[in-house]
Formats: sequence, C-alpha cells, structure tokens
Amino acid sequence: MKSRMFVFIFFSLLFSFSINAQGVRNVTTKIVRLKTLSGPNEKAPCNRLMDYYAEIVQGTGLEHASLGLVQQDATSKTYAEWEGNDIRPAWSLKTIFPMDEDNAMIVIKVYDKDDALCGGKDDIVDVSFASKQSFLRLWVDLKAQRVYKVNLEDTGNPLIPKYKKGNYIGRTGTEFSLKGNTSNDHAAEITVKVSVTTETVPEGYYPNKSASLTIALFDDSPFFNLIQNAQLAYGNCFEGYDKSVLLKRTYSGSRKPDRHLKNPSKATFFSELKALAEDGYYIDIFIFSHGFDNKISLLENQEEITGEDIIEELYDNAGQFSRGKFPIRLVYGVHCFGATLRDEFVQVGAKAVVGARRVNFYPNQANKFISEWNKGNVSVSSAYRNSNTTSSRTVMQALIKLDANFESPCFRPKCKFGKTVLSTDSNDCAYNYFDCKWGLDYNKYKGDDGMDIMNHSSDMLFSGDMTMIKYNRFTW
Repeated sequence: MKSRMFVFIFFSLLFSFSINAQGVRNVTTKIVRLKTLSGPNEKAPCNRLMDYYAEIVQGTGLEHASLGLVQQDATSKTYAEWEGNDIRPAWSLKTIFPMDEDNAMIVIKVYDKDDALCGGKDDIVDVSFASKQSFLRLWVDLKAQRVYKVNLEDTGNPLIPKYKKGNYIGRTGTEFSLKGNTSNDHAAEITVKVSVTTETVPEGYYPNKSASLTIALFDDSPFFNLIQNAQLAYGNCFEGYDKSVLLKRTYSGSRKPDRHLKNPSKATFFSELKALAEDGYYIDIFIFSHGFDNKISLLENQEEITGEDIIEELYDNAGQFSRGKFPIRLVYGVHCFGATLRDEFVQVGAKAVVGARRVNFYPNQANKFISEWNKGNVSVSSAYRNSNTTSSRTVMQALIKLDANFESPCFRPKCKFGKTVLSTDSNDCAYNYFDCKWGLDYNKYKGDDGMDIMNHSSDMLFSGDMTMIKYNRFTW
C-alpha cells in the first residue's frame, strides 16, 4: 500500500484545482516469459510442470546513505497460476510516478504453486542473477531510462539486507532475459520488459489511485433473489483496483475485497465514498439493489438513497470535492429505474453513468459488463453491448414465464391457448401481467409482446463519456 507520506508529497504537486498542466511518468513492468531451468521435482502422479504465479512490486527508489537502495511507496499485484515450463504470461503492473521522481525499484517474485499432493508448500522460483537472492530486483533511472541490476550486499545480518546498484542491463522499452541460480531446486529464466512513458496531466485535481465501491442489498424474497440477484459475481467488482470496498451484510466469495462493511446503510455508503476521495482515489461505483423512480432502495435497512441525497451529500457537503468535483469515474447499477439518477451523479462529478430505463429484468448482464470493463481497453458502451446477449435475456425470460404460471391477487394466467406472457394476444395478457406484477403501467406497452416489454424496460441508458475505458484517468 502507498504510504500517506507519498500521497501527501504527490498531492502537494497536483492537488490545487487551478494548477497548470504538468506531467507524470507511467512505469510498466511486464513478465514476458518464464522458462524453467530446474524443478519441479515432484514424483508421480504429479506432472513435473511448474504452476507459475508471480507478484510484481514497484515503487519509488531511494538511495539511503546507510541502508543502500530502498524501495518505498510500493504498489503490487499478484497473478494467478499458469501451468507450464515455458510460458509467456504477459503479466504487467503499471504505476504512476511524479515527474520529479528520479528512480524506481522493482521486485519480481516468482513461485511454483503446490497442492497437498505435490509438495504442499509453494516453492520460491529463483529468477535472480545472483547467488544470494531468489527474487529479481531492478533499479530504473527514470530520467535516463536505463535499467540496472540490484545486488545484495553482505551485512553479516540476514535480517538487515542492504542493496546496491549493480550492472547496467539495458534501456527501458526493450526486453531482457536473466537466468536464476540453477543450484536451487526451482529456477527459471525470466524475460522482462520495463517501459517508461510520460503523460501530460490536465489542469485540476488528478487522483492517481483507483477504487471500487460496491453496494449489494437485495431483500430475502426467494423470487426477487432468483430474478434480480441472479447469481451475481460480486468479486468481479474488486479486480484491478488499488482498493476495493464492499457494502454487503454477508459475503463468502473466493475473491475478497480490501474492505468489507457488514452494515450497508445510506450513511455508510456516503461516508465510504468521502473517505476514498479524501485518501486520493477516483472511484467506480457498482450498485446491486432494488430501485424505484429517483431512488435506490436499501430494503435490509428500510432506507432509500434519493437524488436529493446524492446532491446534498456529494455536491453540497463534500468539502473540497463539492460543486461537481467529486472523483467518481463510473456508476453502474442493476437497480430498477437506475437511469432516473443519472443527472444527479453527473452533476456531482461522475464521468459516466449507466442505469436501466425502468424495471431491469436482466441484472445477470452485470457479470459480463464488469468482466468486459475489467479488460481495460473496452469502452463503457462496448461493455454494455457485449453483455446484452440473447442468452442472458433468454434465461431471465424463462424465469418470467415460469412466474406467470402462478396466480396472484391481480393476475391469473389468462393468456389465450398457445400464448404466454412472452408473446401477446387479443386479451393483451403480456401487458396485464407486467402491469400487475411489475408495476409497468406504461400505455406504450399495450399490444407489445412480453419480450419487447422486458427489453424496452431494461434498456441501459447512458450519461457522460461512453467512450471511456478503464485505463482512462481524469481530472476533476
């Protein structure tokens, strides 16, 4: 995690809302290839293939008089395992540095994942050129754009390592390969590429860290859970962010958020947004709840978030982020009538907002939308287009057809023979069902078949920049 000191230093350069345009450096480290030199040595039934996974850690580099080379203010990312003895994973990590930062230090850690049958304990894979260390450490001169090895100096105390700059490897933007020490039982040749690019920072407040805030509040009605919860994969909302926050009473998914709050109230929602903004994050908001015209329903707590609440909390009373400067990048929600809150979110600062026209019958499309968004180079509009598939609609239409077979106080199955609420007939049974059971008292739907009603009602409407991609960063 970045230290508060680094945030303070960085913001002291960029925080003023009236500063002139300036630049930052983007440092990207990519593991291009891993080729096994020794190991794994597990016996049958194990297959003697490495189950590689890796962690890249990069941060500012400090030359300390007594400690030698020190890495500080580091960001890191761990990558899932990839089986094979010669792989090209293209694992990469991008970190943003102020222009006055002279050096970066990069640490690459590679492991062989073992299960209980094949060793049990994960093994460190030696990818260092040196005999005294297994992890690969690199020193980057950001101004000269030159990459150097980092050597471990013997201090006589293994608990207090000291590092110093070693031999020059090559210029940034080129690939280079280094061989691990084969005297270790797990070693590999690693091919790495370190790229440094300069990006102009526009005027205004320019946060350099990303966060997601996900609120998940459906009621316990079995049918509503079936239709509107729809096996949503909340873990997708945590992927690729410097910090992820989940507001949900219970959560047992395998992918964990950085922060899980089990009291998902209206007050918590706004306080967490403000805390993230204060800590220097720009924020993507994902909403999984019921909704009504101009409001998000928090049924578990018998609360609502209205358009007036959004303006009051994030436009009028957000401190330095008031008056349209609140750093929200994306708002995407499966709640019904989500489109009715687009103007309020844009007014407080959101760059793009996506929400359903009326009742959203296809919340299951959220999984695909967020997966597409997480690719980084897919626009908001393309992510929605790719998620709005025939198969996603068909499964929810089948559930609606099933529900319509059960009598309710206002609707009894009364479609003509051979017709269902997904079609229509002279009795207009489709309109009667959706009017009665879903409150779609919208005269436009009279005479429409049920699939048309569901599709029109569920259309996701947009406000803001629909060409925006996840790699984009903005000023407020």
